[in-house]
Amino acid sequence: DSGTATPYPSTITVAGLGTSAAVCSVELKGIGHTFPSDIDMLLVGPGTPQNAIIMSDAGGGTPVTSIDLTLTDAAALSIPTPLVSGTFKPTNLGTGDTFPGAPAPTGGSALSAFSGTNPNGDWSLYVVDDAGGDVGTVAGGWCVSLVVDVCTSNADCDDGNACNGVETCVASNCAPGTPVDCNDGLFCTTD
Repeated sequence: DSGTATPYPSTITVAGLGTSAAVCSVELKGIGHTFPSDIDMLLVGPGTPQNAIIMSDAGGGTPVTSIDLTLTDAAALSIPTPLVSGTFKPTNLGTGDTFPGAPAPTGGSALSAFSGTNPNGDWSLYVVDDAGGDVGTVAGGWCVSLVVDVCTSNADCDDGNACNGVETCVASNCAPGTPVDCNDGLFCTTD
């Protein structure tokens, strides 16, 4: 009720993977809360400044029990109101979220913030209830699904998005491309 979760942070230690990976999804099992919008969650990767507010001020005020969420950038929808089980985009609806003792939030909620980072080490989930009068749990725990960047050709790295440049395979790891400048100089067109 209006404070940090126990444990804080909750950690998952990853070892023995390649040195470059991306986060495919984060699963949150058995969420129960009397006012889900009070929940703020910050995911922090190992040994990097990268982090993402994966859930904040989302889910509304209808009490829930035994909700399972899979958060992935590829989902079609943001976390809904009222909160229901399913697969959704990481969602941060508010501003000014604070996570005592955690690294400062870098401003995003997308899991793509972790692309190309070393996945080995402690992944930390900082959970805060940001308002008084309501309580909750993540009774089934959480997990992070990682995809190790291993490639044999440039085609293995192509994400299908021409606007973020051409990705290349360098030393068996996918390297990001340089974003393309799509500005045509006309103010009345959407670039």
